[in-house]
Amino acid sequence: MAYIKDVLKDVALRMPEEKRKYYLAENKDYGQDVFRITSLEDSRAWFGFIYEKNDSAYTVKTDYMPKLEGLKVLGRDDPNKIKLRIKPGQDDLIILRRIDGHCSFALATNSLPRDVSDAELIEFAKNSDHK
Repeated sequence: MAYIKDVLKDVALRMPEEKRKYYLAENKDYGQDVFRITSLEDSRAWFGFIYEKNDSAYTVKTDYMPKLEGLKVLGRDDPNKIKLRIKPGQDDLIILRRIDGHCSFALATNSLPRDVSDAELIEFAKNSDHK
């Protein structure tokens, strides 16, 4: 499974810039430093993927709830709710295996707020109006 994941990651990283979705671009903590690439066709095999890269300073927490037709998720405990927790400088890839000639999917996501550090909490308390 690790080999397939490495090959699909290579496919994702060779894809043109316009395939990248900067889905957290409006969040000042992440901006253009987090992106996702989704593909069912580009591996030229019966594998698709959801690739996510985090070059921000904070851990990205995203839950994926895929609705699949002609596909199945490989290598995940719960294929109906996939929890990605990607640390700064890291990436992750969800493998989609085609099991039928016709396939489609819809992807519901839930991006969770980042954890706030103790230093940030102390700074917030110092600057609050509740003294």
